[in-house]
Amino acid sequence: MKDTSSLILNIIITFVITLALQTIASYSTLSNGEVQYSVLTKSKNDYQAIVRIENASTKPISDLQILIPKSVHPKEIISTNPIKIDITDSDLTNQDLKILSISMIPPSTTTILFIPLHQEAECCTFVNLDSLQLNQNNGLYLEQPLLTAFKKGIEVALILMLIYIPITLYLSTKIKETSIKLDSTRQESADLKKTIEDLQDEIKKEHHDMRDHFQKQKKEHQEKLTQATLKISKIKATLIRAISDYSKELDFWKDTIRKMLYTHASDSKIVDKLIDSMTATLGTYQTKSRLANDAEATLHLANQLKIDTDTSRKE
Repeated sequence: MKDTSSLILNIIITFVITLALQTIASYSTLSNGEVQYSVLTKSKNDYQAIVRIENASTKPISDLQILIPKSVHPKEIISTNPIKIDITDSDLTNQDLKILSISMIPPSTTTILFIPLHQEAECCTFVNLDSLQLNQNNGLYLEQPLLTAFKKGIEVALILMLIYIPITLYLSTKIKETSIKLDSTRQESADLKKTIEDLQDEIKKEHHDMRDHFQKQKKEHQEKLTQATLKISKIKATLIRAISDYSKELDFWKDTIRKMLYTHASDSKIVDKLIDSMTATLGTYQTKSRLANDAEATLHLANQLKIDTDTSRKE
C-alpha cells in the first residue's frame, strides 16, 4: 500500500512539474500574437468584416498584409487603435483584390479593424502571417497567451504521462521484484552465517570436549602406567630381595663348604676349581655378588617411583 501511494504521488509530482516546465517553455516560444477574421451582415446588401489583431509582443507590428476587395477605400476602414494603412495593387491573377498593409500596430494591445464590404465578396486573406510570427485563430474569440501555453503544456504533459506511466510501472515492478530477491538473499545469507557460526561454536565445543577427554584419558593412562610400573618394580624388588637372600644363604654355605674343603685339602686352587666346576655344571652364574647390587638398584627405583606417583596425585 505504501509503495502504491508513493508511486501515485511520484506520478502526480512528475505530471505537475512537466506541465509547469512545458507551459513556461510554450509561453516563452509563443508567437507575437494572433489575428481573427469574421463577417457580419449589417443590412440587406451591406456587409462588414471585422479583423481582430492581438499584438502579444513588446514591439509594434509592421506591414501586416491583408487581401481585400478593390471596392474598399482606406478611409472607410475604422480602427480601435491608431495605425498606419497603405494600399497596394496585388500581382495576383484575381484583379478584384488589393493588398491592405497595416503598420504601427501597438504592442501588448488588441486592435480591431472594421472593414465595410458593399457586397458579398472575397475578403481578408492574410498574406504574411508566418513572417510576422502571427497565428490565425478561426474561433469566436482569442485566447490569452498564457491559456494557450497552458493548453499546450497539458497536451505535452499528457503525452509524456502516457509514456512515463507504463515505463514507471514496469520499472517499479522490476525494482520490487529485485528488492524481494535481494531481501531473500540477505535473509539466506544471514541464516547461512548463523548456521556457520553455530557450527563453529559446536566444533569449538567438541574440540574442547575432546581435548579435555584426551587430557583426562592421558592422565588416567599415565597414572595406570605409573601404578603398573610401580607394581612391577615392587614385584621385581621382592623377587630380587628373595633371590638375594637365597644368594646370601647360598654364599654362606658355599663359603662354609669351601672352608671345610680348605681345611681337609692340601691345595686351595683345587678347591676353587671344584667350586667353579660345580657352578658351571649347575649353570648358576647369577648367584654371584652382582645380584645384591641389582636388588639394591631395583629397590631404589621402586622408592623413587613411589615418590613421583604421590607428588603427581597431589598436583
